[in-house]
Amino acid sequence: MGSITDSEKVNYLFKKAIGVPNTQIDGEYYSENPKPSRWTIYTNQMFQQYVPTTAPNDLEQVITEGGDPAILYKESSIQYPYIAKYNIRLQPSFIGSSNAYSSIYLNNAISETLDPFGNYAYTLFATNNGDINDLYPVLKGNGQWVADPDSGIVTFYSLENNRMPSGYSISSTNPPVMIFYRYEGIIGPNTFQTVQYF
Repeated sequence: MGSITDSEKVNYLFKKAIGVPNTQIDGEYYSENPKPSRWTIYTNQMFQQYVPTTAPNDLEQVITEGGDPAILYKESSIQYPYIAKYNIRLQPSFIGSSNAYSSIYLNNAISETLDPFGNYAYTLFATNNGDINDLYPVLKGNGQWVADPDSGIVTFYSLENNRMPSGYSISSTNPPVMIFYRYEGIIGPNTFQTVQYF
C-alpha cells in the first residue's frame, strides 16, 4: 500500500487554499471540477470585536486572582480591553514530550501576521536552568518552531539546544516561555435582527 507523497500533500493544500477540490491528484488547479471546496470556519473561531491591524501599545498590567502559575504576567489594552498580552510558561503537551508544548492561553492568540510591522509576533524564550527571570530568545531558525493558536500547541521540528548559550535549554523539565497577544472578547457570529419598516 502506497502512502501520500509530500508533493501530493502540498498540491492538496494549495488547491484547498484557493477553494477548489482535489479530484485530479497531479492535475493543475485550473483543470479541477468547478465545485467549491473551501475551508470550514467554525463559530468558535470568529472574533466578533474589532482587532486592530497594529498591536495596541496602551497596555496596563492585570492582576489575576488565584494566580495561575503558568501566567508570568498579563497586560490588557486600555482602548481594546478584550486584547491581552501574555507572558506564559508553556507545558509539555504529552508526558515526556520534548518537541511539543502547550497552553490553554495560546488558544485564540491573535495571528502574528496581522500586524505588518510584526508587533503581534510570537516570541519564545529558553530559560537559564529554569530561571524565568533569565531568558534567551529562541528564533524560529533555531528549532524550526510553529505556534498553532487553534490547538494551543507550539511544535519544534528540530530543536537545537546546543545553539544556545550554556545553561539555556528547552526540555520537558524546562519548558519554554512565550509572549503573544490574545483575543478575549466575544466569540461567534454577530447576531442581529433585520428591522422592516412598512
